[in-house]
Amino acid sequence: PVKFQVDMTGSGFNVTTMYMKGNAYNLGRFDFNQTYVMADIDPLVKMDYIGRNIWEKTVYLDPTMNINYLYVCNHNNGTQWYNEYGFSNNYAYENARGFTIPASSGDTFPLVRLWMTGGDAAPQAPQGLTAVGQNSTIKLGWSLNLEADVNRYELWRSTDDVTYNVVSNVDQGVINYTDNNITNGTTYYYKMKAADVANNFSAFSSTVSTKPTTSADTVAPAHPSGVVSQNGGLNTVVFKWNYNTEGDLAGYNVYRNTSANFALSAANKLNIAPIAATLSPQWIDSTAQAGTQYYYAVTAVDDFNNQSDSSTVLGVKLARLTFHVDMGNINTAGNVIITANDHYVTWTGKNMSDSGPFTWIYTTDFIVGSALQYKYGTTDTVEQDFATTSRNRELTIADNPSQTFEDDWQEFPDAVTGLTGTPDSGAAWLFWTANTADKDLDGYNVYKQEATGGFTKMNSSVIRGTTKYKVTGLTNGTTYSFAARAIDSGTLTLESPNSNTVNITPGGYVYVDFRN
Repeated sequence: PVKFQVDMTGSGFNVTTMYMKGNAYNLGRFDFNQTYVMADIDPLVKMDYIGRNIWEKTVYLDPTMNINYLYVCNHNNGTQWYNEYGFSNNYAYENARGFTIPASSGDTFPLVRLWMTGGDAAPQAPQGLTAVGQNSTIKLGWSLNLEADVNRYELWRSTDDVTYNVVSNVDQGVINYTDNNITNGTTYYYKMKAADVANNFSAFSSTVSTKPTTSADTVAPAHPSGVVSQNGGLNTVVFKWNYNTEGDLAGYNVYRNTSANFALSAANKLNIAPIAATLSPQWIDSTAQAGTQYYYAVTAVDDFNNQSDSSTVLGVKLARLTFHVDMGNINTAGNVIITANDHYVTWTGKNMSDSGPFTWIYTTDFIVGSALQYKYGTTDTVEQDFATTSRNRELTIADNPSQTFEDDWQEFPDAVTGLTGTPDSGAAWLFWTANTADKDLDGYNVYKQEATGGFTKMNSSVIRGTTKYKVTGLTNGTTYSFAARAIDSGTLTLESPNSNTVNITPGGYVYVDFRN
């Protein structure tokens, strides 16, 4: 895998979306000399925004391959497009960036570039540097850089804000450092740089200063930001938020109440000990009841138990959903799953339980108001795409504590295609193309259109194992219109829409089916 990143800092664009194009299938189109592009006609690869003007996309490419590529910017609220230009490389005689993918090592290869600038891009200056003085100690904290190739930070210290020396090198995944054995009452100044694997250094961060002291710290951390909730299954909600950068951060507290205006009191606190101060802080509440409206708040606490103000209060209510799916005559091999764009169910899916002839069941809780996309699957197949924006089944979780959905595999079968007919004496023969797409297909029904416009079914039982049918009892010389429909199997049987209609006039003919 190759992780492409482009830093749009200094581009001057109000970026809407970033794309890539390159000389590999996974990189989109090949034409580097085209100056105007639109995503709906060109197979560009859309990138993801990760913050700080950086866009990225991970693509799987063959080791040692020579790659030509460019970045494409969609900006000005999506109304304008702009290609990079002015590049040349050893692999192509056209405007393109170029590099050779290294031999595979099993690790993701980072490729970080600055918009319209050749070569490897130096990291951005580190952000969020803070310093807190304690007894003979200063604790530093900062935000992680987002560049994929950053591998360390250099911490610099001074006592006069003029002459600085490197005090430590810290690994890229670390966001704090404790400077010990320093003198109480002396002011110390700190700044830092980020360095990447190619030893490119960023500019210095902003400078912070403080004094180590025996006095108790009375300054509370900043309140946590970015609190979001996710489904965690029955009676469970998962909360995540952005990490704080204070060097003396001890952890977090989570509070819950059924009223939006509540006190940050011990009675409302869910955790006993502070929640760990990790890069991905979270709390799992496994005591939430479906149908009850809850309100949650998160605070940060430091080494001296100073507590921040509350985060934005987040309202959450769970609804319990039960899904029944009729699998018809599909060979499930004892395994049916439901897959979804949900944090708990996931696209890998959860196993459903056999609940009787043809039917499988699954129950879990979801957050009210969330937009759910889902499909059913078995060991070796999954439902086809649906006529929705996401190509999945779609629903918005309603504010109802208990809901049940009765689904049929793939819902309505595909319409029968290729219907043709041949007259016979007092009869008509109908032929159609076999439906091979619907895994739970039971067979077909044939209908005659009446003068009123309605349709009357002509077969007394489902037509199985064949794609032809003889309608008898017709009057010679009279023209009839026919259509065919596919029908699925199971307890919940659904018919497809009508096929095309065919007009047939029986007469003095005898249809003969010649066979070897």
